[in-house]
Order: sequence, then C-alpha cells, then structure tokens
Amino acid sequence: MNNSDQRIAQCVFILVGLTLATSVLGKRVELLQGDLSLDVPSELSPGSQQSEAPHDYDIIGYLRSADRRVSVKVTYGKHDLDPKNLSAFLQEKVVDYSRLQKKLPHFRWLNHSIVDRSGREWADISFAHGHMNTTKTEAYARCLSCIAHRHLLEIWVVTHRMPDPGEKALVDRIISSVRLRNA
Repeated sequence: MNNSDQRIAQCVFILVGLTLATSVLGKRVELLQGDLSLDVPSELSPGSQQSEAPHDYDIIGYLRSADRRVSVKVTYGKHDLDPKNLSAFLQEKVVDYSRLQKKLPHFRWLNHSIVDRSGREWADISFAHGHMNTTKTEAYARCLSCIAHRHLLEIWVVTHRMPDPGEKALVDRIISSVRLRNA
C-alpha cells in the first residue's frame, strides 16, 4: 500500500468513526455561529434553567432529557479574560468547589487539570456528589472550559445516575465530542 492509499484508508477510518459517534449520540448541536459543536443524544431537548439570571455569563445552550437524568449547559462569559489566565481560573474553581465538601459530604473530585485539545488549552474538571445513604443516587458532573474570543466558555454535562457506568460514559462521550474552531 503506497502513502496515498494509506492516507485514503486513514480518512475512511476517521469518517466511519465520526459517523458512528454521531449516530450513537444522535444529533449535533452548533453554537457561537457554528464555531462550537457537540454531539448529544436525540432525547435531549431545549429546557429552561430555573434560576436567577447570571450576572457574569449568558446561558447560550441548555438541553436536558425529559426525565431530567442528563443535562447539558453551555455558558459564555460577559467579561474579557486573557487566555493566559486559564490555569488561575482552574485553581479558583478547584478552591470554590472543594468548599462543597463541607455542605455535601459525598462530594469528591475525580479530575481537575489543564488539557490540550487540538492545540487549545482547556480546563477539564469532573466530580461526583450526592446522598448515597438516602437516595442511592449520585450526580456526575464534568465541565470543559476555555477562553474563546477572550470570554470564558464552559460546557457542563451532568447526570444523576452515577452508579450506572453507562451514564458516566455518556457524559464523557458528550464532552469528547466538543469541538471549537476559529475562537
């Protein structure tokens, strides 16, 4: 097989993989004039966030399952940020969320790190919390954050059935599907 044939075979493999990932999750959501895309299950539909209007960010996308088992929230900051401040942002978020351990005894960090995705730095955090002794449910939350167009962009995916490995895998597949270009 020559180099040209190898490249064609690689492209076919990549296209088949993308098609399978998209079909498993169901539909592609595009935000920020198409610069941001993510794949979500077909069962997720637009929902309303029942909380006070945030002062420092806009909710640009909110989807959830009818049974409220899984939700996806995408926020975009209102204030300018320097992309070099992503590490400081992550440390501040770790400190803030670590305080939850006093209020939520079952809160535990799973990951908090800076990762490189396609040449862009992202803060990737995940944690679990809940009341395993009373409701036997535990939320699994994962957030991917970066600074896009000098504003904080965050993609939150949460499930309320952490003990089910399929639910955690679903959250991780949604986060893995996130793509950002031109920002």
